[in-house]
Amino acid sequence: MSSANDGSYAYFLTRVTLSGTRWPSIIPYDYEIRFTAGPSWGLEPNRYVTGSNFGGTAIQMPFEIWNTGINTPNDPADDYRLFPYIIDDESDGLFNLAPTDHVVSGGDNDPQTDIFYWIPPADQSPGQAGYEAIADEVVNNTAAHEYLGPLTSGIDLMRRMVLVNWNGGSVSDPTFPANVDALMPETGTVFRIITNKPNFPGDTLEVYGMVGIGETSPPSNFELYQNYPNPFNPATMIRFNLAHKVKVKLEIFNLLGQRIKTLADADMAPGQHRLLWDGRSDAGLRVSSGVYFYRLKAGDYVKSRKMVLIR
Repeated sequence: MSSANDGSYAYFLTRVTLSGTRWPSIIPYDYEIRFTAGPSWGLEPNRYVTGSNFGGTAIQMPFEIWNTGINTPNDPADDYRLFPYIIDDESDGLFNLAPTDHVVSGGDNDPQTDIFYWIPPADQSPGQAGYEAIADEVVNNTAAHEYLGPLTSGIDLMRRMVLVNWNGGSVSDPTFPANVDALMPETGTVFRIITNKPNFPGDTLEVYGMVGIGETSPPSNFELYQNYPNPFNPATMIRFNLAHKVKVKLEIFNLLGQRIKTLADADMAPGQHRLLWDGRSDAGLRVSSGVYFYRLKAGDYVKSRKMVLIR
């Protein structure tokens, strides 16, 4: 943390948008941080540690970062995945909460994650090809990776971003991080950044949360909806409602009944949930074109639906 960090918008502009110079690249696109089961990769470049433009430390990430196009939040056809560069606050080779307090509220109870930068790939075709080219080099030939080199677009899009567990637990507690109420959001959580909605005097900001925020009631029943788009390539969104907190398992099977992907296997809060399937198996391999089934188990509720992947 910098001593200049007063949590102000001016500080945000300085750190995240490089004093506004990144706005032309950021706007008018929208973005998402998607917490997935992975595997996902980032890199702490040597540039941040030793000053060298090559090499670094490959770090597994709990989320993916995506450019989701312009005003198409529910249409993955124009989405492409970005690659994260990391500043590993504790130098432990992990992306996690660090014992560093953010200024988002008072006290010392707002632990923040390691810092990450949003790096657009050189290949910005829809899907993950550009990300995969960087990730492949980072994982399998780390020493060869050039900081903002030819596999990237040559810029860091959004800079020095962190995630903060607001009032989550004291960073000074001797048991940290065991004292924190949540180390990361649950798999399936999506943070969406909308950049091109104008603001006008009198606008009302509504914040919806699944627990304890707002006045919206949870759904009264469980429901698994048809995925969208369907047929799809390369990814599709699966949406479901939960009437109360429950253990959820969302799995994908092929026509032979073989499980190829587990999208969720955890307790989840009541509300509407959306999980993205990128057409990959649990091993991270792209599956072939064909008919697949997704099945939701939520307590006593069990339902399956069919979807079609076209490569």
